Amino acid sequence: MSYQIVEQSLADGQPVELYEFKQHINYWFYTSGVDAVEWNARSFVPAAITRSAVTQSNEMSGAKLTLVFPRDHPFVAQFVGMSPDFPTTLTIFRGHATDTAKEWAAYWKGRVVRASATRSEVTLECESLFSSMQRTGCRARFQLTCRHALYSAACGVSSALHRTTALVQSSTSSSLICTGVSSFPNGWFTGGIVQFPSGTLRFISEHKSDLITCTRPFTENVNGQTVSVFPGCDHAKQTCINKFDNLLNFGGFPYIPVVNPFGGGSLA
Repeated sequence: MSYQIVEQSLADGQPVELYEFKQHINYWFYTSGVDAVEWNARSFVPAAITRSAVTQSNEMSGAKLTLVFPRDHPFVAQFVGMSPDFPTTLTIFRGHATDTAKEWAAYWKGRVVRASATRSEVTLECESLFSSMQRTGCRARFQLTCRHALYSAACGVSSALHRTTALVQSSTSSSLICTGVSSFPNGWFTGGIVQFPSGTLRFISEHKSDLITCTRPFTENVNGQTVSVFPGCDHAKQTCINKFDNLLNFGGFPYIPVVNPFGGGSLA
């Protein structure tokens, strides 16, 4: 029998689901069945996962799915206290234990958007892949400072040309002491990015001498790692000129009047 035949039968079905989580280059594979499943050169191990029903709605935002894990499950430990460094996508495959053809059909696909924990459980809330289609993109704003994200296509500044390599001498939960950054003026990397060999990124909230402070703590031991550090931008016109020589792509409107010529109120 095939998946389609068993799925449509009244008595022969014995549904089993496979859960494939992907996060950057890492994968986790679980199954709702009591036995491990070998499929597509991957091993799906049993896990105590419960989920809400898959629904269809005229509103794409309504097609959400929740998964509940035991709190001591190793996969959900990364969602307790802080969010992972990379987006987590989920693909659910559905099959039947009674299907002799061992066919698996993609049943649901989306991503984890938030997590909540209780004393014994961790709940992951997921949204459908199609929900991203309804989001309105970022609109251009009429403002004094540049509206473009640094190193974006609209900005035009090459991150590779401004990359600085630094060696982490020591670190705390969210601060780094690095060689290679003290030769730059204080604040040069404030608002910039530090990238670790694993691909993890951290936003730099402060740079002073050889000290770099990030907005989020590190989830790994970074001592001794060689990192890439990229300078930040305060989106002011003079910074665009003096720091990046990028005035042609400046996305602000610095000559907006700060006082309303009609009512005298402030516009800035």
